[in-house]
Amino acid sequence: MRPQAVLTFDEVAEHMDIKAEDVEQWIVRVVSSGIADCKIRQQVCYRGRGVVFFSSVVCAPLCS
Repeated sequence: MRPQAVLTFDEVAEHMDIKAEDVEQWIVRVVSSGIADCKIRQQVCYRGRGVVFFSSVVCAPLCS
């Protein structure tokens, strides 16, 4: 099994020095170029009376 990393969109944005709203497009480019196999997970969490949307990325490198 390949090692995997789970990162929030904010963590990806910070590490790659890009805007959080650009993360999804950046992930598409990474997958399209064959660098990594990534999946976007989007979840809705209910906290009290509010709703929190949470997006994370699960990535595994394709090359070592």
